[in-house]
Amino acid sequence: MSDWNRIVEYMKTHNGITGKECNNKIGTGDLRRRIVDIKRKGYKIVDIWENGVNRAGRPTRYKRYFLLKEPN
Repeated sequence: MSDWNRIVEYMKTHNGITGKECNNKIGTGDLRRRIVDIKRKGYKIVDIWENGVNRAGRPTRYKRYFLLKEPN
């Protein structure tokens, strides 16, 4: 199974996906590039900014991507 397939399946069974989740669970470090690939295949993906805390304890922002629609 390809990276983009695993990302789509992860988004279906979880509450979207973040770059950190993608790296830790799927082993792919470049989620943004895979999202572009998935969109080109006809999937409808949206994203929102979330706030969190980084490893140093400082505030940070990151995107969470959601699968809205699969191609026909």
